[in-house]
Amino acid sequence: MDNLNFKRLETDRNKLVYQVTVDYSDYQKYEDHAYEHEAKKIKVPGFRPGQAPKEMVEKEVASKVFSHAVNELLPTYAEAVLVKENLSPISHLHYDLKELDKEKGVIFTFEVITQPEINPEDFKKIKVEEPNSEVDEKEIEEVIKNMIKNNLPADKIPAKKATKKDVDTKEEDPDKQVDFEITDELVAELNYDGTKTVSELKANVKEALESLKKQQSESEFTSKVLEEAIKIADFHVPHEMIDDQVAGLEEDFKARLRQIKLSIENYIKTQGTTIEEMRGHWEKDAKQRISSDLLLVNLAVKEGLVATEPEVEAEIEKMEDKNLRARYQNQSNKDYLRTIMTRERGLTRLVDIVRGK
Repeated sequence: MDNLNFKRLETDRNKLVYQVTVDYSDYQKYEDHAYEHEAKKIKVPGFRPGQAPKEMVEKEVASKVFSHAVNELLPTYAEAVLVKENLSPISHLHYDLKELDKEKGVIFTFEVITQPEINPEDFKKIKVEEPNSEVDEKEIEEVIKNMIKNNLPADKIPAKKATKKDVDTKEEDPDKQVDFEITDELVAELNYDGTKTVSELKANVKEALESLKKQQSESEFTSKVLEEAIKIADFHVPHEMIDDQVAGLEEDFKARLRQIKLSIENYIKTQGTTIEEMRGHWEKDAKQRISSDLLLVNLAVKEGLVATEPEVEAEIEKMEDKNLRARYQNQSNKDYLRTIMTRERGLTRLVDIVRGK
């Protein structure tokens, strides 16, 4: 296709619009091929299939020939443009036939959404407050007191009711006004993880709380960083990708309702919502999820962090379940695992960039 004639009309981030012009003589080749294909299907009384005079057949197949020819020509030339421009589309192409004229030829436009161009430098401007995983003495004591109250009989706890003044100035629930001193005796009675003294239990609880708090804080921090990164990257997400995910979420939801023998109409009525509102929530979630995947995978590609075949194989070998390992010998499952690994590396790199590493 040496005579490829095209130009880019619009560029809106990762959404591009091209115009392509095809000589009419080239269109006629597609038209002739379409005619041969459609003519074989036509039955004209008195003639064998494919043997009827062309003028008689043309009347029957004119509209089909046009559709067939255009539907072959447009994708073929658009694909050639994508190759020439070295583009990786993540959407279906959307075509618009502008002209079909013997003098002007065939003129059409197509819109394509490509992989977003990620610039790691842009993410250095992200400012998100660092997580705080510190645990104070009050938190530790509250946890220990709840452990004691939930695991020891009430008569084992030397509790005293708060004074009337305390009740008047604090919460109204008298059960929450019970207070007691944490002693070695109570800790020994509790026998949590073999601890015998208050200091031992406090140390154990502090370690557990710090680990939990660090995990929760880090998760919140990462979510905020990713949210800000998506705003900065500012790329288009193909609507068909969102629609596919929404359709999947809706089908999964309906399947769960069928399991408990509840119609979606009754569910909606009891929840005071509508299927449109639910789809709106699903669409928002789907767009966020797809945006995250596109950003993180493309960041990993940009930074040379794509999981290699040996790394994927090594990850599969770590799986303890033999049946699970066997399933991941399938190439499509390997590719899925590679994507997951690459995404996680992209997320780690994003957080490192924000932290100045």
